[in-house]
Amino acid sequence: MKLSKLALGYIAFIIIVLGACKEDEAIDPAVRTVEITATSAASVMVRGSIDEVGTYNVLDYGVEYNSSQKKSLGNRPTKGSFETEITISTENYNSYFFARAYLTNEKGTVYGESIQVTFPQIKVTNTAPLTGKAGDRITITGSNFSSSPQDNKVLFNDTPATVVESTNSKLVVEVPQNITNTYYYYGIRITVRVGSQYITATEAFKVLPTVNDFSPKSGNVGTLVTLTGNNFSGSTFNIMINGSSASINNTTNTSVSFYIPNGIKQEKLKIDFVSNGVTTTLPGEFTILAPEITSFTPKKGIGGSLVTITGKNFMGTTQYYGNEAVK
Repeated sequence: MKLSKLALGYIAFIIIVLGACKEDEAIDPAVRTVEITATSAASVMVRGSIDEVGTYNVLDYGVEYNSSQKKSLGNRPTKGSFETEITISTENYNSYFFARAYLTNEKGTVYGESIQVTFPQIKVTNTAPLTGKAGDRITITGSNFSSSPQDNKVLFNDTPATVVESTNSKLVVEVPQNITNTYYYYGIRITVRVGSQYITATEAFKVLPTVNDFSPKSGNVGTLVTLTGNNFSGSTFNIMINGSSASINNTTNTSVSFYIPNGIKQEKLKIDFVSNGVTTTLPGEFTILAPEITSFTPKKGIGGSLVTITGKNFMGTTQYYGNEAVK
């Protein structure tokens, strides 16, 4: 039996009405931006709320900040509050931060209210110790540092240092290699950068010399010895040979040359490098070589005759004939 056109029209009408009713029953999502708190000079804690997840499939939700950047929290939101920390790693941003919560489903995106916060200023109150060698660790205290070490940049003059530990009020950094005391600043400037902010500590850091080795390892009195290391330029130091001060011949940033002093009686000599009250004993010892005679002329003569002795390692020695010193 064929349905009349009127019956078909009635059925179509019912279908349309039922579909419209189903659409009317769909629930839209609702989100709120509750609070933004600056936790450092480059990071914030954003708190939001999912008041309604909605009927349609959620594709993404999280926080949109500074106009176009997003931090996604996934696609499985639950009704209720959420929070997330955002750190601005770039140095090219303003001193303020604004953000809003968002939720995206297959129908579109809804947003919470946009809230703005101003980043606090970083401060440095103390640096200790103010002297050290490359590789030593120093502590910088202050406020509004990032709790993530990689988000704090510390420079010794223009050389970056490794930040090994950080909190909001403390940074522990390693003194970098290849830095030199700057005469103009009477030391090395320490600059802390967090985000777009930077500050230079009021007190300069002084890098201490580092000693490595010396050569030659043997010789006699008056031998010129070269000590190698770093950061000798601009530093105050003494070189002690078995407790006696050596005469400095020349100093560069990476080497110091000095003479084995007269009056040394011992065969084995300990070399100490003394700087800023710290004594560093160099590895090994310097050996005073015993004199060696290869020949002498003439082989005979009368008292007062001039005799020539040839050999080596005579420097600083005294010659004897019997029990009497020869002049």
